[in-house]
Amino acid sequence: MSSTTQNPRRDPAKAEPAEIEYTAVNDINPTSTESASRSLDGQDHSLGRGTGISSFGTFNPSSSVFGKQMNYDKVLKRHGRTLARREKLLGPDHALSLFTAQKMAALHSKQKDYCKAINLYGRILAGREKLHGPDHVFTLSTVNKIAALYCKQEDYCKALINYRRVMDGRERTLGRDHLRTLEAAYNVASALWERKEYAEMLSLYERILSVRDKLLGPDHLMTITIVDEIAQVFQVQESHEKAIEWFERALTGYKKSHGPDHLMVINTVFNMARIFHKLGHNDKALVWYERALAGYRKLLDPDHDLALLTLNQLAALYYEQKDYSNSLVCFKKVLAGFEKSLGPDHKSTFDTVNNIGQVYYHQANYEQALESYERALAGRERLLGPDHESIFDTLNNMGHVFYKQGDYAKAMEKHKRALAGRERLLGSDHVSTLLTVSNMGLVSFEQEYFDIALALFERVLAGLEKSLSPNHLWTIHTIYNIARAYDAQKYYEAAMFWYERALAGYTKSAGSDNAPITTTRCAMARVLQIQRNYAYLQRASADRERKRWRFLFARLLFG
Repeated sequence: MSSTTQNPRRDPAKAEPAEIEYTAVNDINPTSTESASRSLDGQDHSLGRGTGISSFGTFNPSSSVFGKQMNYDKVLKRHGRTLARREKLLGPDHALSLFTAQKMAALHSKQKDYCKAINLYGRILAGREKLHGPDHVFTLSTVNKIAALYCKQEDYCKALINYRRVMDGRERTLGRDHLRTLEAAYNVASALWERKEYAEMLSLYERILSVRDKLLGPDHLMTITIVDEIAQVFQVQESHEKAIEWFERALTGYKKSHGPDHLMVINTVFNMARIFHKLGHNDKALVWYERALAGYRKLLDPDHDLALLTLNQLAALYYEQKDYSNSLVCFKKVLAGFEKSLGPDHKSTFDTVNNIGQVYYHQANYEQALESYERALAGRERLLGPDHESIFDTLNNMGHVFYKQGDYAKAMEKHKRALAGRERLLGSDHVSTLLTVSNMGLVSFEQEYFDIALALFERVLAGLEKSLSPNHLWTIHTIYNIARAYDAQKYYEAAMFWYERALAGYTKSAGSDNAPITTTRCAMARVLQIQRNYAYLQRASADRERKRWRFLFARLLFG
C-alpha cells in the first residue's frame, strides 16, 4: 500500500443488521454505528478496514503538534512567493518549481481543500511528464497522490482511472511481479471495492497473493493480509463457506506471526462469528463472539469501540434467540459504554436506546418500551432532524406499543406520522412504507373499521407483490389479513378463498414454522362450520316453510 494514498479501508469487524423474524415493530439494528464508521478510513492497518464505530484515535494532521505549530495560510503564502520566483527564474517545469508546488499541494490536502490540491498536482503532473516522461517514478507518484485525493472526495471512478495508470506504468518499468507494482494493484482493488466490482478485485488479490507467497513466503504479514481481505470479499458476496475457509487460513497465519492475542487475530475471530451468525449457527456464533469480546477487553478496554460492537452483536444474537433477559443485559452495557465514549447525544447511543425499547416490547414491558422509544425519538429528532428514516422507525415502534396496550387512537396517530414521513422519504411503494400501511390496517381492524382495514391490506398486497414477490412471507401475512377482514364482515366465501391462498403460501414458505399454518387451518375450519350451520339453518327454515304451506293447503281443501 502506498504511503501517499489514503485507501478506503474495508471493515473486518463491521456488523450487518441481523435478520430478525418479522413483526410489525421495526427490527433491531445490531450495528447501530453507521454514522461513526467513516472516521476510521486510512487508519493503521492493524485495525483492519474499520470497525463500524468511531475510533477517536485516528491521526489528524491539523491536531498534531506539527499542525498546531504551523499556520497553514502563512506557509502557503510563503510557498506561493517562492513558487512565483522560481517559475520566473527557472521556469514552471523546473524540478525546484515542481517541488515547491508539491509542498503547496500537500498543505492544501492537509487543510482538506482537495480541489486545490488536485489542481496543483495536475500542474505538477504535466511538468513531470514533460521533464521525466509518463512512466517515471516521480510522475507515477504524482498520479498516485491524485488518485488518493479522489478517494478522499469519494470519487472512486476517477481514483480507479488514476490507480490503473500507476499500476500499468509500474508493470512497464518495474515488471508485473515487483512489490511496488503489487502495491499499485492493491490500490486498484481498493477502488474496485468501493465500486462493488468484486470479480475483478478477487482476480487482482489472487495475483498479489501468488507473488507475495513466492517472494515473501506464506507466513509473511503482507501475504496473510491479502488472505484476510480475500475472505472479506467472499463474506460480502455471501459465499460463506469460502469466507470461512479463507478466514481460517488468515487466523492461522496471524497467530503464527503475532501470537494468539494480537488485534488482527481477534478481528478475524469476530468476522468468523459474524459468518456463523449469518448462517444461523447460533451456538458457534455465541462461542466466537465471546472469544472476540474477551480478546478485545484484554487487549484494549471494556469500553473500547470494538468491545462494544462485539457486545452489541451478542445482544442481537440473544434477541434473535428470544433470550430477552441476556439481550437486555448486553444492550444496557453497550448503552453505558456509548454514553461514556461517544456521549449521551450520539446517534449510536440513541440507536441502542431504541434497541432496548425493542427488547422491552418483546418482554411485554410496554411502559419501559415506550419510555425508551420516547428518548430515542427525542434524541434522533434533535440530532438528525425531523425527516430521518430512523425517526419514522421509532414512531412505528411506538404505534405498535399503543396497539398492544389497546390505545388505538394513539397507535393510529403514530402510524400516520410514520407513514407520511416514509412516503415522503422512501416513496409509496417502499417495503417500509407498506408495512406501516399494514400496521394501520391492523389498528383499523381492531377498531372494527373492517372496510377501511380491507382497503389498506389490499394496498399493501399490491405493493408487496411488486416489491418482494407473491411467495414472500410478508405477502402471505397480508393475504391472511385480507381473509380476516372478509371473515369479520361475514363474507365467508371470499374469506375462504383468501384463507386458502394464505394456507398454500404458508405451506410453501413457512418451512418448519407450523404456527401460521395451524392458525390458518383453524380459521378455515371455523368458517366452514359457520357455512355448514348456515346451510343447515337454511334447510331447516325451508322445511318449516314447506310444512306450513302444506298445512294451510290442507285446511283450504278439507276445511
